[in-house]
Amino acid sequence: MSLRIYNTMSRAKEEFIPLHPPKARLYCCGPTVYNYAHIGNLRTYIFEDILRRTLRFDGFEVEHVMNVTDVGHMTTDADEGDDKMQVAAQREGKSPWDIARFYEEAFFSETARLNIEQAAGGERLHLQHLRSHLFRHVQIRHLRQTRPPQP
Repeated sequence: MSLRIYNTMSRAKEEFIPLHPPKARLYCCGPTVYNYAHIGNLRTYIFEDILRRTLRFDGFEVEHVMNVTDVGHMTTDADEGDDKMQVAAQREGKSPWDIARFYEEAFFSETARLNIEQAAGGERLHLQHLRSHLFRHVQIRHLRQTRPPQP
């Protein structure tokens, strides 16, 4: 039985076919580390873990990458206001870097307690690796904007 997932481009459930079988690549947005994660945040990572394990169970070699945001997350949804890292630093009397490291470690400790496997071996990504993933997302976004919606 094949894995069927909802494709937002075609707006239909489709069989999952990776770009380069048997490898399946999975990019997921990670936490913004200015405070402890709550259960609403953690449900995202539980889902990603289930998806990764399902892909692996189905025989795919999974490359899972997740970012950790430690700058530039504003206090409003309109990307206005103060940077949440700076607000946390002022609240706790620490530097933004100290805040980021503390809550990043707390996040990975909490996900480990939930038996969530770490993406990319828990290693920090280099900028070039991240650029290639971002470039691919820009290509997909452009494709979505230029291709007419499927009925």
